[in-house]
Amino acid sequence: MNETNKNLRKQVYDIVLYTEGAFSVKELYNMPLYHTSEIVESYADKNTKEKEAIDAVSGKNTQKF
Repeated sequence: MNETNKNLRKQVYDIVLYTEGAFSVKELYNMPLYHTSEIVESYADKNTKEKEAIDAVSGKNTQKF
């Protein structure tokens, strides 16, 4: 199995799952690859910020220096 195709499929399915269906598989396959990469990056940033906010409230420091 081609590793690039496998990674693309994983990205597509992750986006569909994490956006709760905001994008369909067909829409994502028709997008340029850099669009799907930007969506994945945006969700990773969102998750990091949410974790930092939760940790800040609970008194943990997750910022890296």
